[in-house]
Amino acid sequence: PAPPLNGEIGAIVKDLIRHKLDNRCRLTTIEHYQRLMSAFIIGLSNKGKTRLSDITEDDIVAFLNIPESNSSRFSILRQFYQYLGKFYPEKRNYGYVFEFTKPLKRSKLPSTYTAEEIGMLEKYVDRCTPLGKRTYAMILLASRLGLRISDIIHLRFGNIDWDESVIKLVQMKTGKPIELPLLKIVGEAIVDYLKVRPECNSDTIFVTHNLSLIHISEPTRRS
Repeated sequence: PAPPLNGEIGAIVKDLIRHKLDNRCRLTTIEHYQRLMSAFIIGLSNKGKTRLSDITEDDIVAFLNIPESNSSRFSILRQFYQYLGKFYPEKRNYGYVFEFTKPLKRSKLPSTYTAEEIGMLEKYVDRCTPLGKRTYAMILLASRLGLRISDIIHLRFGNIDWDESVIKLVQMKTGKPIELPLLKIVGEAIVDYLKVRPECNSDTIFVTHNLSLIHISEPTRRS
């Protein structure tokens, strides 16, 4: 029997599978996809999570952290969130997580990048598109200043003192205030993104680029 794809998440996975079949994806690939996504859904169900809104960043990282088929898990879950962003833009989307992680044979994700790998990552971001400019600025905030993903997506205009060239914020994870230098390369990347940022009333710097949703999905905070 085919692995089960239950609940709201399973329904979206079934839509994606139908989409793949329409595009003549190989049946062996479909079976592999269904098996791993079923494992993801069952793992969530064991935690009492049955809806898409129940998923957190930690759930994604935990799924990627399983040694078996590590690279396949990364690719398949990333495809799921790409499909979600395209066909279900109103749903919470953690697609940005995959910009800060990479598939490795080692057991832990997110992985640590070397200085050379960081340079390559920054170099090959396509900065000719609005989304590329957003990605580049977010990557620099992580790689050059060490900000966590949750702090980056919550970053507000009021957190940046352009006159003093500093970023001041309260960390989401620790609740502690920090002050960081606004490096020239980081400031220039943010300004470059702001030139193409969609017009909206949000005071967060980084927003989505579709009409139905402005705020980038926020990770659920632990109590």
